[in-house]
Amino acid sequence: MTTHFFERAQLADRAAFDAAYAVLGAQRNAKILGIFVRLAVRDNKPKYLDLLPRVARHFLTDISHPALSEVAALIHDLAPEIEEAAKG
Repeated sequence: MTTHFFERAQLADRAAFDAAYAVLGAQRNAKILGIFVRLAVRDNKPKYLDLLPRVARHFLTDISHPALSEVAALIHDLAPEIEEAAKG
């Protein structure tokens, strides 16, 4: 799907597109993880915790892009629970 979009949009730099796509995805998935935890903890809606594994896997996929290698290192050091959450 990304290849189709890239070609139809007639973009020139695939590497830059892929990096931007990973950054945007990581930002969005980090936000979603935070919202789900807030809803579970503060708002007493524990069902949102069931959704964490899928979003955590998406987040880890996003930060595996070379453009986010420094972010990935920080996440692995400071928030290893995200890797555990991804396992479900």
